[in-house]
This record gives sequence, C-alpha cells and structure tokens, in this order.
Amino acid sequence: KAKQFLDKAGWKDTNKDGTRDKVVEGKKVEFKFNLMIYSGSPTYQQIAEIIKNEFTKLGIGVQINPTKWELMLQKLRKKDYDATILGWVSDYKSDPFQIWHGSQADIPESSNSGSYKNEEVDKLITKLRVTLEEKDQIPIYREIHRLIAEDQPYTFLYLDKACVGIDARLANFKEYPMLRPHYDTREWYSTRAR
Repeated sequence: KAKQFLDKAGWKDTNKDGTRDKVVEGKKVEFKFNLMIYSGSPTYQQIAEIIKNEFTKLGIGVQINPTKWELMLQKLRKKDYDATILGWVSDYKSDPFQIWHGSQADIPESSNSGSYKNEEVDKLITKLRVTLEEKDQIPIYREIHRLIAEDQPYTFLYLDKACVGIDARLANFKEYPMLRPHYDTREWYSTRAR
C-alpha cells in the first residue's frame, strides 16, 4: 500500500538505483532522509535499523545519525533535523499546549519541535485549559489524541513497561497510568524514621 501511495505521489525509481526520486521545483530529488537518534540508546539503534530496513524495501534511503544528547536537544530546538526517535514521559494529566498547540509551532526553540498545527486541536486544547471537572476533561483529551493520531505528526511506536519498587515505610504512594511508572513524591509521607 505504501508503494502505491508513493507511486501516486510521483516518487518512482526512475534511474533504477534502488532509491525513489521525483522532480521538485525543477530538480531531481532522491527520497532520502537523516534519522537522528540518541547515541546512548541501544534500543533506539535497534529501532532505527528496523526503520532503515523497512524503508529500503520501499525505495527510501535512511541515514541513521547517532547524536549526543546535548547536541540532539540543540538540533530539536532549532528544528535542524529530518526525523528523529524520541521517548516521551509526561504527567498523567499533562497540559498539551506546550507541545501540540499551533501557536507554538513557529516559535524558535519551542517544545513544538515538529511544527504541528491543527486548528481543531488548538480549540480543544483551549477548551481543556478551562474545563475543571475531570469527567468533562476525559472526552476532550481523547478527541485531541484521536486527531493527533490521525494527523501523524509523530508515529508512536510502542509503550514501555517497567516495574517500580517502593520502601514499605512510605505511605500514600499512588501510581498513575502513563508511559512509565509515574508517581507524585509530594503525596508521600512516612510515620517512621529511616
């Protein structure tokens, strides 16, 4: 199906070198891109290799660029990359404004490093910020997530599962559902000394 979409969009391997190409603004462009990954992550390296192999089957060239974290952050802030693999951790009830609101898309060094814009999502985020009841927030979050998944500014690949241990002397430990075990240390207390 992907090959059909690429053909329909005019990306074909006209010179039979294994990589699709297309004339864009009068110049022949090969369908290749750099995939920036965190150099300290064997998992990201494995994922990048799978992506590269699958894209090669489609006639798309992928250059994997392992990058140190500090440089990676600079490139993300400056929007100086083709594609990247990142891991997300957020509060279980986070405000999506910073990353997903279109007003942040063109601001230099904003957290909306993908320059994502969708007017419908913007309206929902604005509505969410003034909706106080959790039961009323849930359908708004779900619609925001549905629209983002439909638009595909990011391709969410997998969900990490992890275990967490807690000292028995700590009370009021609550684990909140999200990407990784998440908790709020401000809620903890202990009636016993260490």
